[in-house]
Amino acid sequence: MRPGHCRRAGSVPKGTEKAGAVERRRRIAAAVSRRWRSRDPEQQGIANMNVCLRSLIIVAFCLWGVTACTTVPEEDSAEMKREVSFTNTFWQLQHVGGKPVKVATVRETPFIIFLDDGRVSGSTGCNRLRGTYGMVDGNFRFKEMASTREPCPEGNYETPFLIAMKKTMGAEMEENHLVLLNEEGQILAVFEAFTGEKRRDE
Repeated sequence: MRPGHCRRAGSVPKGTEKAGAVERRRRIAAAVSRRWRSRDPEQQGIANMNVCLRSLIIVAFCLWGVTACTTVPEEDSAEMKREVSFTNTFWQLQHVGGKPVKVATVRETPFIIFLDDGRVSGSTGCNRLRGTYGMVDGNFRFKEMASTREPCPEGNYETPFLIAMKKTMGAEMEENHLVLLNEEGQILAVFEAFTGEKRRDE
């Protein structure tokens, strides 16, 4: 996969590969390859285990004799939130084709969700879509994509969204953002993880 990153939905990133790019690609590749391994329920708690490990390190440091470590600073609580997972997360489209996505209602927001078994589903904003995903010749690809055929209102994002998925040859994660890349490493689309209690497609 090619270099790329996204710091926030308000701006589309560009530039050379950061130090953490290799690790982000490894996380995506690991999530994709899980469907070829035996399904172990404990794997679903890897992100939570990482959070617990960080907490244990802090507690151990306190017990070791650091008297200043009496409480966890408020800003650390954000770090201890569950790490966003590549799979089973509602990824909402924020930028596509170099333009920001602006919708009147949350139901019109395009999104995708990657399942552990290699399936992908979502919405273009007016039509449902489904298919599969995986590694093909070392590249991250969407495969066997299909969608419903309802007419879409003017100004919708269905066409650029589907084109971006068709051209995708790589993907990278940074915190709560997902970036789809083409063969040259250029950004096709930027998504943001929706972590609220209510999903945007409801």
